[in-house]
Formats: sequence, structure tokens, C-alpha cells
Amino acid sequence: MTAMRTGRNQSYVPVDLKYTDGSTLSEPPEDPLLWYPGNPYWEITGINSTTAFLFDTTRGDSNTSYQLYLYGPNGQSGTNLTTAWYTQAQVATTNSGVGSITVSGINDGHHYWAMRAKKNNLVSAYSQVFAFKAGMPVPAPVSPNSGGVGTPTTFKWLTVPTATYYYIATYDRSDSSTGPGWWVDASTCGTDFGTSTQTLWGWVEQWSWVVYAYGPRGWSDPSDAMYFQLAPRPTTDFCSIASASTRSDTYWAGFIFSPTSDITVGKLKRLCIGGESNSHTVSIFGTSGVIVSGTVSCSGVGAGNYASVGVADTVLHAGWSYIIASQEGTDTWQSNSTLTASPYISTYGGAYCGGTPTSYYSFTGFGYATTILGTPNAAFYNP
Repeated sequence: MTAMRTGRNQSYVPVDLKYTDGSTLSEPPEDPLLWYPGNPYWEITGINSTTAFLFDTTRGDSNTSYQLYLYGPNGQSGTNLTTAWYTQAQVATTNSGVGSITVSGINDGHHYWAMRAKKNNLVSAYSQVFAFKAGMPVPAPVSPNSGGVGTPTTFKWLTVPTATYYYIATYDRSDSSTGPGWWVDASTCGTDFGTSTQTLWGWVEQWSWVVYAYGPRGWSDPSDAMYFQLAPRPTTDFCSIASASTRSDTYWAGFIFSPTSDITVGKLKRLCIGGESNSHTVSIFGTSGVIVSGTVSCSGVGAGNYASVGVADTVLHAGWSYIIASQEGTDTWQSNSTLTASPYISTYGGAYCGGTPTSYYSFTGFGYATTILGTPNAAFYNP
């Protein structure tokens, strides 16, 4: 920057020098407005190896030419894929005011691009810089994206070319922890949409989900997230338990039962009688081993209330024999409690194990049908 003195005791006035390539000093053209791919705020993903770069040409005229600077891959400064100049005729499209320059051979990875305009040998400033990532196209989720969603839940998304598999990832919105996920073979999807019906954890109501594509170019980035809420499902407890004598010795204690129809367990429980402060494992055992298990915390749970833990939906079959028991010994627990069963199970009395149970057959002490050991319980979705 230079300055010119305009008179004695007058201030210096800067001269407004313009961008030029060395010919005449006059007003340069305005820098082009970029349209696609990318934007100035965040990176757009899933761009193909051959891509048309679109920009606004209304700031120029038939004598204006345009230079495309494309940097990449991986944003390496100075790795120029192209710095070529294009005439107005070369970038013209059928849409008035839209310029297009197609570039092939774009490698997968992160890229940046900008443009300049030139007229009468005067060169504009650079445009804004747009960012994009070339790679596997990203599928777009469609549904679910609302409240009151039923389960099993059907996931729907827009398919992308060349995908061989999709992966659906779910998240518990209450704590952002990862939920279940599923692979979907692209050959089972339609031309436009893919769908997959899956069972979510019944104890979580607020969910988010994304979908990925996998194909010859590897993994896509995750799609935008969608959010939904499961409709509440009414539940019934296995039984109600009346208070009885208490003890604090070490046993796995519970009762044997058989469902009268297929039921789906979604929660395990332990009745607190007051003063408990520890955690207890509650498990359902079958003849082949542990069917479902969870740990409940009794700390802060008042007398007469249940400590509970949600578990993955688990089907118990009609007519099969099971034992539900809680691991005792660190808190006071009830012995020989009176049990009133729900209409959906038949009970056959108390059961206990002094060691570490591995199946239904680890237990002994089967007693009367109306009496149980310990205070375990479970909730199942109404059949």
C-alpha cells in the first residue's frame, strides 16, 4: 500500500490499488459466488469422483473467465488438482446465471475449492472457500422420526448407488449410550428405499438413529440423525409379594414358575423392605442356563418399593419351567414370603442355591406354591 500527499499539512490518502496481472489499472470483476459442492459452514460428504462444480455467473459477462482452485486430498495445502481457467462459453449451462465445471479423478478424502474471475486481464479476489469430502455416498434416513412409535420398529432410508450393505446404529437419548445395531444386505433393499424391522430395548423410550452405507469406496459418513419416541407398553408384574420373616444370610433365593402363555420380559426387580444400600443381581434361569440377568441398586429405594433394571426383551415360553432369583447376603431379605401370581404364570414354590447357580438345575428347596424365598420379581409386556 502506498500513499499520496495531497497538500501541505494534509493527511495521507491511501491509493486503492486493484488486483491485476500487469496490464491496466481499473476495476476488477467481483469474485464468483460458489454453489456446490460444499458450503462455507460445514463439510458436505459423499461427493463422487467425477463432480460438477457449480457457481453463480451473474456477476460476469461474456468476456469474463473463471479459474477453479481445487485442493486435495486430505486438505494438503498446495496439492492442486486443477488451477485451470475457463471461458464464459465453457462454463455456461442451460440455466441462465449458473456456471458448471466438471472435474474427474477426485480421490476420496477431504477437499477444498475456491474460484476467481478475470476480465480485461484484471483478476478478482478469491471467493469463499467451500469444503467437501469425496467418498461413499451417504444414505438419508426417512423414518421413524416422531413420537408414539411401535415396536418392533421399522427403519426406512433412501438407498445410495453401489452400496453392498447398510448399518443402522441406535442411541439412547437419555445418556447418549449406544443401543443395538443391525446390518442390512443392500440386495434386500428396493431401488429407492431400504427398510429393516427390528426390536429395540423396551425400557428405553427416547431414541436417535443414523444409517451408514458400505460399498466399493468403503464406509460412508453417518447420515443425519433422526429422533423418535417409543409408545409406552403396558406391563404386568409376575406376582405380588406379602411381607414375611427377614434374614441376611447368603443365598440365591427366589421361586420356580411356568408361563401360561408366551411372555416378553423387559424388566427385572427386587422388592426392598427398608434399609438396603447394596446392589443385587436378579436372574431368570432355564434348564440350559441363565436366560436373562440384570443388577438392581437398592440404595435410596424405600420400603415396599421395587429396585428395577431394564433388560433386553426376552421371550419366556408357555409351559416351560424357569426360576427367578436374586443374589442375597449383603442386605436383609425376606424368607417364606406369600406370593400372589399374575394370571400369566403358574408358580410351584420357593427355590434357593447356596453356591453360584448356572441353570435351573442348580436350585433346590422347592416348597409350597404360595410360598417363595427372597423377593425377586419381573415385569413383562402384556401378551
